[in-house]
Amino acid sequence: MLDWEKAEEYLKTCEAVYTEIGSAGYFALTYVIRPLRDRFNGGERTVELWDEIMAITL
Repeated sequence: MLDWEKAEEYLKTCEAVYTEIGSAGYFALTYVIRPLRDRFNGGERTVELWDEIMAITL
């Protein structure tokens, strides 16, 4: 079973890190992280989403 609380915490961490670096993080936030956040907030709970969230590089 996937730990969605862990995935959400990691997503929050990624959002904070990429926001903190400023304009250099804008691309990742806009095209990678926010679409994943939208899927998560929309209620999607798939292995694919889990894998994509956990694959974000810090």
